[in-house]
Amino acid sequence: MREFDTYLDLYFFDGAWQSIVYSILAGVFVYLITNRGSIFNALKAYSLTPSYGICLSGMVTLLAFSRMMGKGAFWHSVMGDDYVRAVKNIVEEGIETLGYTLIFISAIELVLICRKRMAKNHKHCTDQVTQ
Repeated sequence: MREFDTYLDLYFFDGAWQSIVYSILAGVFVYLITNRGSIFNALKAYSLTPSYGICLSGMVTLLAFSRMMGKGAFWHSVMGDDYVRAVKNIVEEGIETLGYTLIFISAIELVLICRKRMAKNHKHCTDQVTQ
């Protein structure tokens, strides 16, 4: 939503993206509260899969490492007077893409694990907590 801020401001109103995001967050919180038991079991089962580690690595890459590498002060100290903003942007966007790719790979791996478990046990993937 944040990426479409310009279009939302132009066609709707200033801050429209925030209204959309807060509405989605409210719906997610209501869903989490009303289904907390099954969600806890699903998260417990997910944390025992190999894809959880890949997803966690992607999240750390995306939320922490890409932000650190996107700091202008870091690139000013590295490049000095030869600072080029395009280089900073390329590195930051590349690391973000790596993080998104890791998350995508973990999602594919989770689907494959769930399919394998469902075929083996004829149950829902999160019904079994152990592998």
